Amino acid sequence: MSMALSYLPKLVYLNLYSTNCTDEVLGTIGAICVQLRDLNICKTHITDKGIISLCGGGDGIHGCRKLVSLDVSFNPRITIKGVKHALRQLPNLRQLLHNDVCDALVVLHKEAFKEGKATTPYQLRSGTVNDFVVPVSFLEIVDLVCPNLEYIFVLNENLEGEVLQHISRLARLRNLSVSCTDSVVPFSEGLMSLLASVGRGLETLTLYGYDDIDVIAIGQSCPNLKTLTLESCHGFKLEHAQTVIPTALFGNLKSLRLGVEIISNTLEATLPNSLKIVLEGGHQIENIEITNVEGFTDELFRQVLNQNSFHKLREFALIDCNNITGSSMFELLEGKNNLQRLVLLNCKEVMRRDYDQMMKVVAREHFQLDITWT
Repeated sequence: MSMALSYLPKLVYLNLYSTNCTDEVLGTIGAICVQLRDLNICKTHITDKGIISLCGGGDGIHGCRKLVSLDVSFNPRITIKGVKHALRQLPNLRQLLHNDVCDALVVLHKEAFKEGKATTPYQLRSGTVNDFVVPVSFLEIVDLVCPNLEYIFVLNENLEGEVLQHISRLARLRNLSVSCTDSVVPFSEGLMSLLASVGRGLETLTLYGYDDIDVIAIGQSCPNLKTLTLESCHGFKLEHAQTVIPTALFGNLKSLRLGVEIISNTLEATLPNSLKIVLEGGHQIENIEITNVEGFTDELFRQVLNQNSFHKLREFALIDCNNITGSSMFELLEGKNNLQRLVLLNCKEVMRRDYDQMMKVVAREHFQLDITWT
């Protein structure tokens, strides 16, 4: 492998995922392929020694200083030492994938502080690896070391105090994931305070485990949202619902994924109204997946269709929604949309005869539509 790479000095992209790549190979890359911008060496046999050879700074090797993306994840022999070296030597790095990235940034910040030096702002765009929640120690300095972050995954319980202030200063944040493991910090205080600061720039919002989601507040704070995922939800609340025009919200939304777990009777009535608000305003929506929403009924869906024809809809999936029938699905098929895939799984009121009839309509009208039913 080293011999082959020695003939490729102008190489800019290299994927060595799950290969027999060794420290020796990285030495060749660091010496020859100095124009490299994107390198994937995930699941290989490399160590910190190879990272030093790749990035330069030792033995007179210039290294691949132009690297923008480096994936060194799932390499157990790479330690925080190697990650720190990569961060120091690669000034253009926007993506560095390894579980120790956040910890390495914290250590580098502390080392600079002890030496009386200013904190170096890095160019990284993601503050997480493989969708792991980032540590609080990193969040406490996130705006200082990574001011250009575009994606971060945090716990709801950390959205308070100084940590919340630091995250709120991430002006370029585009993708935010928050997991609610408890209700110590209410949605209206923690997350809404954050969305008030960064929501206008967000394009993707993913929430896990919340029991007090207010979709009106999300729609108002995040006017440019394109993807909304609400997983393992337990409850919804609607504040000032009477003063809001639903169709004015979620105008840029393209994808909605809603998954509900056990929901209390006191909050159950709010769920269908919340879903209705999102669907009525989503005139650009292309993909919808709704799971375990008992309140999603024919009547509600028809009300939505009166406000939104879903002219851009391509994929529509209902899973374990037991109060929707085949009749409203026929109305969707007959609508002026671009539906290409319809999924109806374990929806007890959608019968086999409904599926058979749908397939006849697809054949008769020559629809380019795939239907899955169980």
